Amino acid sequence: MLMLRAVNLERQVIRNTTLPNGQLLRRGTNIAVATKRFLDSDVYEDPTKFDGYRFLKLQGKGGKWKSAASVVSTSPDHFVFGMGKFICPGRFLAAAEVKTALAVILREYDVRLHPDYKPTVMRHGFEVLVDPAVRLQVRKR
Repeated sequence: MLMLRAVNLERQVIRNTTLPNGQLLRRGTNIAVATKRFLDSDVYEDPTKFDGYRFLKLQGKGGKWKSAASVVSTSPDHFVFGMGKFICPGRFLAAAEVKTALAVILREYDVRLHPDYKPTVMRHGFEVLVDPAVRLQVRKR
């Protein structure tokens, strides 16, 4: 099984801060949130396999997923836009921009991976990235 130990929402502590459990975070300390929950099979079915319908299927389950699986929603199981007081206010605009760009690409171009290219995931520090040297074949319709 693919095991990624990535983090998200990296921040630097700007002043000494004591957490509710008494732990002290000193000014200048780098902190982040572990994203291992994104690969938890108790939350996501077959989490290491790409499934373009994953969140649509989750929404179909109803319950907490009715809204939690929405692209702009946040929950302890999916917090890519942050949570609470510091949730990203631009998430609605970001989602609309991505949907618009994707619609234009799908409508106006044929896109596929080059037949000789094998998709890879790259690690850079804590980041897990798609291969920036991906080989695509693109043709305007």
